[in-house]
Amino acid sequence: MNPIEVASLVRSGVIQVMLETNRQRVGNGSGFLVKDGFVTNSHVIRQGVFDAIVIRFVAKDRDNIDQEFRILADTIFSSIVSESVESDKDFVCYIQPGSATLEVKS
Repeated sequence: MNPIEVASLVRSGVIQVMLETNRQRVGNGSGFLVKDGFVTNSHVIRQGVFDAIVIRFVAKDRDNIDQEFRILADTIFSSIVSESVESDKDFVCYIQPGSATLEVKS
């Protein structure tokens, strides 16, 4: 399932961004969807060492569970298309590469 397919099941394009090392949360932030990817703050992904990012969407209705998917850090860093320095606007734009595999965690 890709981020756009997940987005069709959720309430809004706002996401929670969670950083993981060995499947343990080591940081978090927020962001929003854009066509084929997402935007978050650069300080979110530059705050330390991590091996994956988990993106979490809130379900459209309370009867369904929230949707999550996991992206490996190497995929994130190789797919950044635009980034500012933290002192200047503080954003990073990630675009989902066609070959990346998403592990849906429901």
